[in-house]
Amino acid sequence: MSNFAISQLLAGLALVLDVVTFQLKSRSAVLLCLVSSSLLISAHYLYLGQKTSAIIVGISAARFLTATFSIRTLYRNFYLGAALLAFLTTAVAWNDLLVLLASLCATY
Repeated sequence: MSNFAISQLLAGLALVLDVVTFQLKSRSAVLLCLVSSSLLISAHYLYLGQKTSAIIVGISAARFLTATFSIRTLYRNFYLGAALLAFLTTAVAWNDLLVLLASLCATY
């Protein structure tokens, strides 16, 4: 199976998990589902060779995991800075900026 096919399978599984989150009632269950989905999307980007996107989405997974036990703005600021730092150190193409902007909007 090619890397592209594997990446599409991972993205499909992530999509299913994202849809499942609409059916969940508890906040922690929704967030844990989003952690799993983000990890699958991060792996999807890795298979496609998009290192910056994979790192930023991985940071989002960590943010969702942190949100299961805390809503402090200190953590929000940390994850905003981590995403920006990941972008500044690994970005190589203009589409990396799109992933950064999406992450910053979702985090803020």
